[in-house]
Amino acid sequence: MKNNFTFLIGLIFFISSSVFAQEATISGKLLNKAHNEPLPFATLKLTSSKGDIKGIFSGENGEFLFSNLMPDTYSLEVSAVGFENLIKSAIVISEKNQTLKFDELAVQAKINNLAEVVVKSNIGVTKVEPQKIVYTTAD
Repeated sequence: MKNNFTFLIGLIFFISSSVFAQEATISGKLLNKAHNEPLPFATLKLTSSKGDIKGIFSGENGEFLFSNLMPDTYSLEVSAVGFENLIKSAIVISEKNQTLKFDELAVQAKINNLAEVVVKSNIGVTKVEPQKIVYTTAD
């Protein structure tokens, strides 16, 4: 009887700790560093130390939320068209620290220097002049 009671208490403790572990969250807001305004629809990838990956998009106001996380060490990667990738590593979610909020993650705009562009053209095999069309066979 005592073994059954101990087993039941242990089972309840295990289930309750598993339920609480599933409530861990990582949230925040992405900002365009150059203009200090929200960065909407960026891609966020959260990778655990075990290799599990969760992916989401930021909202219209740059906010994001990862929920139902297990205690682990995570790496967060943010990418958006026209911006440098931002990587935050060693993000620790533990039994004691289950809510992590990044108030503002500033993402730097990507600067692309374009090379010189040269436009070349050939004269076609015809010339259009007033009242006539001239065909050049040498071309």
